[in-house]
Amino acid sequence: MRMRHRPVIVGALAAATVLIGISSVAAAGTAGGAAVTTASTDTPPPAVEDFIHPGAEQILKDRNLVLKRGDGHILLADCVDGQNLIEVWARGRDERVCFKVTGTGGFLELELPKVVGIRGNDYTTKATAVVKGTEKTFDIAKNGPGEYIWTPIGEASDPDQNDHMLLRLVAHR
Repeated sequence: MRMRHRPVIVGALAAATVLIGISSVAAAGTAGGAAVTTASTDTPPPAVEDFIHPGAEQILKDRNLVLKRGDGHILLADCVDGQNLIEVWARGRDERVCFKVTGTGGFLELELPKVVGIRGNDYTTKATAVVKGTEKTFDIAKNGPGEYIWTPIGEASDPDQNDHMLLRLVAHR
């Protein structure tokens, strides 16, 4: 009977000895008289995702468009007809603003004033806009390449024709 338990006890003692040795080295900061270092000083700190849209500052300068945060799966794109893009029309802009969705979906927080309509892509998309301090969420009609169904947002959907600022896009398959 003793022989059966002996390997377990020996294994437990060995593990305890290793743990005691590790904690002693960590506490003392030395091993065999040599200093112990846990990480190289040349190692950069770990990457921390801040969810800021890539190139947001330059986009603001070039296109007067505020892109705040996102998960990297809804990105500003060049508007090209026939592509699978989310297109946003806003009053006072000379061009549409388009976004490409990658993967299974994503989110993007932005500030785009005076939105009047959004053409969806083949993702299920919701848009959140604010009018007079109140947020409203809109289900954007799905579109495939060559389909042009626009979802009215803002003054196009508001009987009082108030300006709506687009705050968020969320898309998923």
